[in-house]
Amino acid sequence: MKISIQDIEFSYNGVPALESISEKFGKGDFIALVGPNGSGKSTLIKCLNGILKVHKGVVLIDEKAINSLTPNELAKEIAYVPQSENKKPVLTVFDIVLLGRKPYINWKPSKHDLKITAEIINLLHLETLALKDFNKLSGGQQQIVYIARALAQEPDILLLDEPTANLDIRHQVEVLEILKELARKGITIVIALHDINIAVRYASRIMMLKEGKVFASGGKEIINEQNIENLYDIKVKIFREDSRIFIIPEGI
Repeated sequence: MKISIQDIEFSYNGVPALESISEKFGKGDFIALVGPNGSGKSTLIKCLNGILKVHKGVVLIDEKAINSLTPNELAKEIAYVPQSENKKPVLTVFDIVLLGRKPYINWKPSKHDLKITAEIINLLHLETLALKDFNKLSGGQQQIVYIARALAQEPDILLLDEPTANLDIRHQVEVLEILKELARKGITIVIALHDINIAVRYASRIMMLKEGKVFASGGKEIINEQNIENLYDIKVKIFREDSRIFIIPEGI
């Protein structure tokens, strides 16, 4: 499934947040959105799934404008994982993952809905937590449950807004390894990240945003000292070892 972003713009109270953004993402792409705070990463994520309505331009999924789809139709195509949720329901892990089946459920879950929920729980190795109170889980475990809920929608596109921001390094790696495997299976991943080193390690494509505009976009060929220094206004050194890249800040 392809995402096509055509010259979109968005403003908050007349202040531009995104300006003339155009990109195309293909099936199985793992795209990392990077850039300084306020660069437009979260805004772009929310425009891609229609939470925010673009003021100009259009977002297309396989040539269909997202604003032409009903909420249920859109939820079957795109799933969204926020950085955090203010209201955490008092439910078991199984019930929270089952909520992802909402676009498919009429008046009660079917056997198929329960089957899909169980399969996703097994896929993300949540079996031992399935009947536990969600609110008693660690932050890392909760984040994986949110991803499981999104996958229960059976989406072709998964959008994530800083899913590793509040996780320790072990859970960061666990979440990103899961996402990398999902991309291998053909799900398009678009993820906003603060950590440029994590983005370079896991993403197949990098989209650099600065002041609401695309600063640079592409593969690892765009990872160079000039781009990183201009993006973040900080001096860096880049080290390469085999296919791995390490970006070390030197100072302002």
